[in-house]
Amino acid sequence: QPARKAQKAGGTYSFAYWHNGECPNLDIGIAENSTKLFLQSNIFGGPGQCNPDQRISLGDAAAMRGRWHRFEVHVKWSKGSDGLAEVFIDGHAAGTLKGRNISLGAPNKNYFKFGIYLHGTKGTELIVPARAYFAGLARSGTRGGLEK
Repeated sequence: QPARKAQKAGGTYSFAYWHNGECPNLDIGIAENSTKLFLQSNIFGGPGQCNPDQRISLGDAAAMRGRWHRFEVHVKWSKGSDGLAEVFIDGHAAGTLKGRNISLGAPNKNYFKFGIYLHGTKGTELIVPARAYFAGLARSGTRGGLEK
C-alpha cells in the first residue's frame, strides 16, 4: 500500500527491481515527491553511483491504494537497442520501455528483489511511512505459465 502522501525526503520508493550488484537494471517505484508509479532503467556511473536512464509512467499509485493489484512484467534483457520491458497491471498494459535494460558498465548478474527500498534519501526525518504487501510471486517463461 503506497504512502498516503508523497514521499518528502527527496528519494524514491522502489517496490520491485532487477539488480546487478551495483544498481538496478530495471526498477519499479514511486517518483520523488509524488505518487506517480514508474518503470526505470539505469546507468552505472561507478561505485555507489546509479543514475536514471529511461523512465516511463505506469500510473498514479495513490489511485491504487487500499486494494490488491496484479503486476506482470515481461522482459527481454539486452545491453542493446532490442531490449524490451512491458508492465501489465491487473491485466492491462501500463507501460513499455524499449531499448537497453541492462545497466552499462555494471556486473552482468541480474537478480530480482522486492519490498520497499528507499534510496537517494535526504532528510530521513521527513520520510513518510509506507507499506506494501506481496503475495503469489511467480516466474515463468510465458505469460500463460503465470496462471498456474
